[in-house]
Amino acid sequence: MTSDQPNLFDDEEPSDDDLMPYAGTAGYVEQPASKERATKEARSGKSIKRAKEILHLLSQHPEGLTYQQVGDLLNLHHGQSSGALSILHQNGVVFMLHKKINRCHVYVHSNQRYKYEDAARIDKPAATRSGLRRKQLEQLLELVMEQVRSGTITNPDIIACALELNKHQ
Repeated sequence: MTSDQPNLFDDEEPSDDDLMPYAGTAGYVEQPASKERATKEARSGKSIKRAKEILHLLSQHPEGLTYQQVGDLLNLHHGQSSGALSILHQNGVVFMLHKKINRCHVYVHSNQRYKYEDAARIDKPAATRSGLRRKQLEQLLELVMEQVRSGTITNPDIIACALELNKHQ
């Protein structure tokens, strides 16, 4: 049986937030060069353009493509193709198949969803330990901020630390 879920983006393009959800970028690791690259590519529109090129390419290949095939066809290195596909997958713009080509999962545009049975698809990316930990820390920070705002926490060191962390959210 195939999913009753609607095909996303059949009639509309995804928003920029669907393409660059990480503070207006396609994401980066906490290293100066990575952050600079991501910020520069976001400002220039390169990240959005890359994501749209990948979506267009996938729309021309309804059977899907691996990150390697996307990279080869668009002349992207591993990080560019796999990173963009991961973000698109995370935001439901593409989905992944259990099927693999050369040990790599196949990504398919979401408008082809109706062609695949639920068991053939991987709709949600696997959660990493670091991703789960980050989510837990964000929840903890929100709880601490609520306590700071209500005046329950009065220790100035905790308040300063919470405010500094919240500033970078």
